[in-house]
Amino acid sequence: MTLLVTGGIVVTMDRERRVLEHGAVAIEGTRIATVGRAFDLNAAYPGAERIDATGHAILPGLIDGHAHAGHGLVKTLGNGNSEVWSEACRVIYTIASPPSFWRAEARLAALERLMFGVTTGVSLLGGGDSVMRTDRPEHAIAHHQGVTDIGIRDIMAVGPTRPPHPRLYADWNETGRHDRQVSFDQQLDTIAAIIEACHGKHRGHVATLMPVYRKTTHDPALVSEITRQGRLVRDLGRRHGTLFHQDGHRSGSLAMAETMFDLLGPNAFMSHCTDLTEADLITVDLRRPHLAPANMPIWRLVCFANGQDVETAIVDGQILMRNRKISQFDTQDVLAEASAETITMLTRTGLGLEVIERPGWGRVRG
Repeated sequence: MTLLVTGGIVVTMDRERRVLEHGAVAIEGTRIATVGRAFDLNAAYPGAERIDATGHAILPGLIDGHAHAGHGLVKTLGNGNSEVWSEACRVIYTIASPPSFWRAEARLAALERLMFGVTTGVSLLGGGDSVMRTDRPEHAIAHHQGVTDIGIRDIMAVGPTRPPHPRLYADWNETGRHDRQVSFDQQLDTIAAIIEACHGKHRGHVATLMPVYRKTTHDPALVSEITRQGRLVRDLGRRHGTLFHQDGHRSGSLAMAETMFDLLGPNAFMSHCTDLTEADLITVDLRRPHLAPANMPIWRLVCFANGQDVETAIVDGQILMRNRKISQFDTQDVLAEASAETITMLTRTGLGLEVIERPGWGRVRG
């Protein structure tokens, strides 16, 4: 099937950074085939399905180069207290988040990304750079299934928790909570199982991850163990051809990542690094009051456009959103599932008080 998105301002992002007024993009199957003038491509593809992008910008699908799976259901906690929020994340991600939690959050986050024009997202399976849900593969598989339901591309970063080990995790079933102590070796086996189950499947990929080391200890035995773990994680990813990702470098930690762990290389990327893919496309409606007057389209896109202006999103040649309408699934079902899992999580953790809103009316906040 050939799809022709035509009549808009094409922001090519090619080597010359061309911007084509009255341009068009032809997609054949899962790949972009031709970019050019609308007049020429309309003549070249007479039988193509058409999306009229008049008044829109046409540009590559956006990439969210760094985010955290799980955060979509905990972002309202803590009333602005970052320490309370971080501790809540630690508790939730290790002892109060069954696979259904990760599936619901993945669907919600992927839907939000899609409707903001993000067609590829990177998500660490947990919070910070160390609280990872890598005790069993079921949680990661549920995340993968949730993103697959929505249809965008996903790079799930998984790695071990920071030493010392073992770490406490918990499962829940009809009889209640069941605690387990999980070693580094168990986490490494889990990461291997996640790669086997999810890497390269249904627009999903896996990246291995190692907690950032910033020379916080001078204990030679612990430093040696951290070094050993880092190299094992990196070797595992290399054997399976995965990317490598890290979060939160500072204070010389990037140099240590190379000298201590051999973590860097052409397939490694750190927080917020991005790249482009060949087959995804979005359109942004430029005919909005906050995007007027109708000149300087790149400036308007960069400085004034927002996610609500995205009208169309195409991934692998498949139209996932058109005129901000999604037909493949019920968006209200995604929201309802996310709400139900959040209520269950708050009940299990006793963190319900942290979502009683205290906006601070009448008080000055320093």
